[in-house]
Amino acid sequence: MVTKYEVVAGDTLSKLAQRFYGDATLFPVIAVPNGITDPDEITVGQELLIPYITERHTVAPDETLSGLVQHFYGDGTLFPVLAAANRIADPNVIQVGRVLIRPGLNYRHTVVPGDTLRALAEDHYGNAEMFAMIAAANHIADPNRITVGQVLFFPNLTNF
Repeated sequence: MVTKYEVVAGDTLSKLAQRFYGDATLFPVIAVPNGITDPDEITVGQELLIPYITERHTVAPDETLSGLVQHFYGDGTLFPVLAAANRIADPNVIQVGRVLIRPGLNYRHTVVPGDTLRALAEDHYGNAEMFAMIAAANHIADPNRITVGQVLFFPNLTNF
């Protein structure tokens, strides 16, 4: 289920992160899937999708992003999901002791002829611009190129 939230006067991404997650520093979890590059640029009436966080994980010695993603999602190649949600620029470097948030991935789709990421985002999330989040979750470099039979993961978005 997708929860849409309409921005009201006084809202900031930090305030929304505090409200939904209990932690204002988690504002990137809202910014990334909504394509917001400047967290100070939201407007009254703007509709935002609020990602569901399934858990938090503290990085232990010798853990890697791809290893954690393999453990969480069963597919180590989905590291862009964790990287985007946690604003990790270099997926080869994560600090021991850092607390990571884990967005849920609960929907998979096998691409059929005629599918596009924009159309799938519109169908699944009600917002074609969410194609970028699907591309990141599936490490797709060119969002205009998906192949029939390819299995796509969709990040889970829901209300608390």
